[in-house]
Amino acid sequence: MNKNLETLLDESNTIEYKEDVSEGLYKSISAFSNTDGGCIFVGIEDNSKNVVGVDLSNGKQEFIINKIIDLTGIQPKVEILNIENKFVLKIIVEKSSIPIAYKNKYYKRVGNTTREVNKQELKKLLLKDISWDSITNDFSIDEINTDTVNSFVKLATSKGRLFDSAKELSITELLTQLELIIDGKLTNGAILLFGKSPQKLLTTANIRIGLFKGNDESTIISDKNIGGNLFEQVDVAHNTLKMFTNMRVEVKGLIRDEIWDYPLEALREAVLNAIIHKDYFDYSSAIQIKIFDDNIWIYNSGDLFGGLTLDKLKISHTSKSRNPLIMKVFYMAGFVEQ
Repeated sequence: MNKNLETLLDESNTIEYKEDVSEGLYKSISAFSNTDGGCIFVGIEDNSKNVVGVDLSNGKQEFIINKIIDLTGIQPKVEILNIENKFVLKIIVEKSSIPIAYKNKYYKRVGNTTREVNKQELKKLLLKDISWDSITNDFSIDEINTDTVNSFVKLATSKGRLFDSAKELSITELLTQLELIIDGKLTNGAILLFGKSPQKLLTTANIRIGLFKGNDESTIISDKNIGGNLFEQVDVAHNTLKMFTNMRVEVKGLIRDEIWDYPLEALREAVLNAIIHKDYFDYSSAIQIKIFDDNIWIYNSGDLFGGLTLDKLKISHTSKSRNPLIMKVFYMAGFVEQ
């Protein structure tokens, strides 16, 4: 690398080098806008990092900026660097609150590459500031399971997280107060939490639990596919995990202790986390739980949410929810803490 560029970072998900102004520049601007933002240095070779410079004579800097605005609809921050007596444009791209396209196509950063998003990713991108559980649909109030609603009200009022007067509300009034009915329409969250048949809305809104022999998937002993609304899924999944895991009894005097392979409270919380933080925009797979001789593997679709990384999880961080309405209802029922 050229010594004058030693202070610049290697190309990454937030840094890119372009030898000149080309179509690739606009694709990268779209990608940075749709991902985490970043910087593009124009006038530097990608592989060698040699400075070739960019011609900024005769108002070409303004022309480049206007071209970016015309083709992507955003106003970038542009700095001019002088390296080896050559001009280099540093284009700073902020993460956008709305999806940014170039020629009607949307791009994202994956590592140090710019890639066009597929149809499923595009749908998520277009709805990235909208939670899945707040989207409305055309289901009837008759699709709501009144027994589940009544059980929720009983739990929430007993925890003091819902006023006793809620017992007198109609289902429509209650769900409206919970923001699960918006403009007279049921939300996805309402159907998933309280619906009679949520799988009519989302076929992969279920939990699959498998019990395997040994520590690999070559031999399955038993399995269960759990449907129903989320409250029903929590109960059935918890009971299935108890059935599929070992328990021994220790008697000390008159006290009988049941000792499970795994703390039941931890298993229940793991199931709740998988449900609450699942990316329901991803229709490809159900929640999966695999039980082996010496470990349990739990999977739900969706990356860490809200910019979290594994390292950030280890330190104090702000709690954010991918599905805030689902999270709120489970909190009010006393299943989780916020």
